[in-house]
Amino acid sequence: MARKIFVGSLPNQVTEELLRAEFDRFGDIDEIFIKEGCPLGKQWAFVTFASPDAASAAKEATDRLLKLPGAERACDVMLAKNQGNPAAVEVSPAAPRKIFVGSLPDGIQEQELRIEFSKYGSIEDLFIKPGCEPGRQWAFVTFDSPSDAAQAQEATNGKLHMEGSSRPCEAGLSMRGLGRYRSLKWSRCQVTLARNQARTSWVLAISFHA
Repeated sequence: MARKIFVGSLPNQVTEELLRAEFDRFGDIDEIFIKEGCPLGKQWAFVTFASPDAASAAKEATDRLLKLPGAERACDVMLAKNQGNPAAVEVSPAAPRKIFVGSLPDGIQEQELRIEFSKYGSIEDLFIKPGCEPGRQWAFVTFDSPSDAAQAQEATNGKLHMEGSSRPCEAGLSMRGLGRYRSLKWSRCQVTLARNQARTSWVLAISFHA
């Protein structure tokens, strides 16, 4: 059972004492890990409780509700995906820097995505797929670092519900451009080779169906 929570959108000057004072009302705390060297406005930490019940209670009571002094916005709080050693969250430089984001509202603009995802790190590139069917809008967000991409994926997948969308976003690490996504479950994927008669070339057509 999960005993560790991720706490994001913290003020950069946050201390262990401040976090302990805020979260120990939910139960005994075993450990607090504050990530060092975060960019301005991107500070995050792990809080590990003695019991899963305390971790769940803390998550429910504080996610997007708790705003600490000096923070620009309320904290993002979730049960940590990795329940082991905090060092395990370090990501290889060769890991993906791009995430796929699906279930976006139709007509979403680049600035809206940039505002939502830049809190997890510096964004190198944004691509919003044009011509999507209603209710099937998707985009790619490419970060400067793999760790920022991993953090954004964990923080938003199934949790971020953007205004105008009928359901929370699906977010997955893009392993090879359009080819593979981790942490996404598609009910059906059709891949076909179609020959372009006009140019006598082969086209790989990929279509996803919910």
